[in-house]
Amino acid sequence: MALFTDGFDKKELPHWAAAKRMLDARTLGPAGTFTFRYLGEGEYSLAIMTDSKTVPFDVSPKRITISGLPRLIRISKMAPTADLGTVDIHFSR
Repeated sequence: MALFTDGFDKKELPHWAAAKRMLDARTLGPAGTFTFRYLGEGEYSLAIMTDSKTVPFDVSPKRITISGLPRLIRISKMAPTADLGTVDIHFSR
């Protein structure tokens, strides 16, 4: 999982803009969990990153379904943590 500043307001984001906004990336733990630490107040977005062994690169994005991924995560003094629940990723060939 990769963490970015602000929300994604466009369907496509140029590579340079994504690289500029990416704050951190985490590998999923054995139970599929991940944690980002030491975040300041603000709005963040998540993006799913993968390798070709997990999701082959020849799989069309149209064949990938993601549910439960929050559009925007807000961190504040009143809400310093966010439990995102379950994010499901399915793909078909």
